[in-house]
Amino acid sequence: MVKCPFDDKEYDSEEEMHLHWRDHWEELNSHQKEKVKKAERRKEERKKDKIAKRKKKAGYGLGAAIGLALIAVIGIQVVQYSPAGQTIDVEGLDLDERPVMGERDAEVTMIEFGDYLCPACRSFEFSVKNQLEDDGYFEDGDLNFYYVHLPVIGDRVNSINTAAAAECVAEQDQEEFWEYHSQLFVNMDSLTHTQDELVRLAEDNTDIDHEEFAECVDNQDTRDRVDSDANVASEHGLNSTPSVVINGELVRNTDYDAIVDRIESELEDSE
Repeated sequence: MVKCPFDDKEYDSEEEMHLHWRDHWEELNSHQKEKVKKAERRKEERKKDKIAKRKKKAGYGLGAAIGLALIAVIGIQVVQYSPAGQTIDVEGLDLDERPVMGERDAEVTMIEFGDYLCPACRSFEFSVKNQLEDDGYFEDGDLNFYYVHLPVIGDRVNSINTAAAAECVAEQDQEEFWEYHSQLFVNMDSLTHTQDELVRLAEDNTDIDHEEFAECVDNQDTRDRVDSDANVASEHGLNSTPSVVINGELVRNTDYDAIVDRIESELEDSE
């Protein structure tokens, strides 16, 4: 640990302290200013190396992209009508109150309007969102991810009930929400999405108060959240899943390479 001579804060390394010195620029002598510049150059070089490695790794994602396309064919009637390119006002989604992957103040915000019964959403979960996590995009304040409910499958009853159940988990523990969220997609084909099954899935995969969860599901205490999400989607003409929004703009191509290119473009613009 090293201590900053200007405010006595402690840092894990001299480089980290030198980056902090930018806040004390007027107090620095020329030698100290040079250390700040050097630390910032190193940080920028690491960032560029990280981006290059991500892009290289993304190049190996063709198999995943093909998998995405094949699964999407199953749900093609659900995913082919997204009005891409339009701006989406996300104020009504209350993102500050929702579960988030990554840091809330990340440079790039990605929002998925999805349905837990949608095959293409399952593909997006495993081939895109999880791959982004594996590649480190949710680290270092680069990217965050929110999941928003857009029930569209069949008569929507099972979609709405399942979304409401996921929100019951989130009300207790936002970290556990992501485990339940994942398990809903993992078990999509075997679930009939009855109340008993949704409760059992939580019992088997989450560390929450399951009695409280069962009561929440039974009373549909979180139905308003699901309806509110669907209303925001409707206001913007969204009626297909997954509909993916990056920094407020709806994107058409949701395969991994296209999403990475868009994220990297947004990161470069934020510099």
